[in-house]
Amino acid sequence: MAVDRVKFQDIVASQLPDYVKEDFPLLTDFLQQYYVSQEFESGTYDLIQNLDQYVKVDEVSRLTTSTVLLNDIS
Repeated sequence: MAVDRVKFQDIVASQLPDYVKEDFPLLTDFLQQYYVSQEFESGTYDLIQNLDQYVKVDEVSRLTTSTVLLNDIS
């Protein structure tokens, strides 16, 4: 069963105090973009937030089952 979770990138603006948003208007955009870069699938933040889903092997898709070595290892 998939669990829908709120991404922090979507609520970061509401977490900042008004004086911060007024004095530093670009900070909200910066933080939103930062969390976009962290919350992608299999990213660091995603792994931490969804660890309960990643430990269920049946729930994880697109697992690498084999690897091909293209060059000799010296």
